Amino acid sequence: MAVTEPLMDGLTQWLAFTVVALCLAAAIQDLLSREIANGFSVAIVVLFLAMALIGPYSLAAVTAVIGPALLVFAVTACLFWLGLFGGGDVKLVSATSLWITPGHLLAFLLCVLLVGGVLALVFLLRLKVAPKMRGKQGFARHFFTEDQESLNSIPYGLAIAVGVLAMWRIGAMGPSVSAGTG
Repeated sequence: MAVTEPLMDGLTQWLAFTVVALCLAAAIQDLLSREIANGFSVAIVVLFLAMALIGPYSLAAVTAVIGPALLVFAVTACLFWLGLFGGGDVKLVSATSLWITPGHLLAFLLCVLLVGGVLALVFLLRLKVAPKMRGKQGFARHFFTEDQESLNSIPYGLAIAVGVLAMWRIGAMGPSVSAGTG
């Protein structure tokens, strides 16, 4: 029995929602530990491969997202080398770039950049406020930790998750050109 295209559109949307959920989980982990487990990025790539293999997408539509994702990887790897981006951030943004339609990739990256900038400002402010929060209880105590790694890093996983959520919300995830044969 052949899978019909409307069902496949639903399956693609379910897979895309799963990618959003994985990104949100990665963002939470990044916020709490300043680390993003490799499993999140691997799962996102595996979901992309599953969608590419079982979806009604042409080979051209699937491969059209691979080149830009590799470019995202190359640029963010340079940012990692410069100490501006963490390794987990590089892998997560590269993996999620596979899911963004080529026409929306720049919007996705700009969203991540803007949210990352806001996070950077918040964390700079945190450096000023942290000494005043010593001895406080609850979430404030955890958020204003004096752990040096946490003080010197930005959880870009959160910015990446916001970007992915925005792209999912506007329907910009998955190959944009479909065809019955590949």
